Amino acid sequence: MFSRIILIFLFFFGLITISACTSQLTQRSDVQQFIHGMVDKHHFNEASLENTFSQTHKNKKVLKLMSKPSEKKPWYFYQKLFISEKHLQNGLVFWKNNAKTLRQAEKQYGVPASIIVAIIGIETNYGDNQGNFQTMDALSTLAFYYPSRSTYFKTELEQFLLLSRDQSWDPISIQGSYAGALGYPQFMPSTYRKYAVSVAKNKKANLFKNPRDAIISVANYLHKKGWHLHQPIAVQAQVKGKTYESLGKKSPPQTLAALSKQGVYANKTYPGHMKAGFLSLEGRSDLEFWLIFHNFYVIMAYNNSSVYAMAVYQLSQQLVQNYYRG
Repeated sequence: MFSRIILIFLFFFGLITISACTSQLTQRSDVQQFIHGMVDKHHFNEASLENTFSQTHKNKKVLKLMSKPSEKKPWYFYQKLFISEKHLQNGLVFWKNNAKTLRQAEKQYGVPASIIVAIIGIETNYGDNQGNFQTMDALSTLAFYYPSRSTYFKTELEQFLLLSRDQSWDPISIQGSYAGALGYPQFMPSTYRKYAVSVAKNKKANLFKNPRDAIISVANYLHKKGWHLHQPIAVQAQVKGKTYESLGKKSPPQTLAALSKQGVYANKTYPGHMKAGFLSLEGRSDLEFWLIFHNFYVIMAYNNSSVYAMAVYQLSQQLVQNYYRG
């Protein structure tokens, strides 16, 4: 009898605990304000949103990962992580399997296949690692428990709910990165809504299961961000004297002629009026010096990190060399 009472107590206590957990978000005034905003601005059903948020939870791991992103690691760490034989070989397979779509993307958008493949490789290892965080949990955690970027993630949460409605998704069922990025290319919800395109006419882009849609969407994004066809991305630089140190770790673009007066020279010959930024990266044994051109900054529009853009560039170079060799 006593054990039965204990079981009954635990059962009801468990229900109370579960209820408290599931309603924690919906009890917050800022969440209620957000819900009402979605109803007023976008005509969502309030009861449906309440139900969605009642199944949404704060995720402490999201906050922990957000405080230690890999992009903050030194270049030699990032380089070892992504400029690897695994990423190269998987990338060559992905390129060969999707060669027709990559040629189409190059022709339509003017973006090299190697850059598209490198981005998808670094983002998700060609679709194999799209993330296993509940997107509602991730975005809600960052929107309501991460004050320094709350405004940004509230916007992405708004866009995710709109995207879910556009695509007829159950938002609770969608998984992605700890930051709320989605699919093969790890598009944030706002980027998905604005730049995702389908290879099939009159169909919605599926960036989770269709690599062809992902390829075309990455090309469309870079094109819209201003990719310049047949223009350089980066070149290693040599430095002389100490004047270059005033440029810091990364400088805004200026003419190569102006940079040469500060002791920075490209390892290749380019016109003096051409503009480039100066970039210093922490190698394993010494500093690396680079000149970065317009297209490098376009890659940084995808992910605002110099080490990310450099990884994309270097992996793309390896892919080109090996793809056409084979």
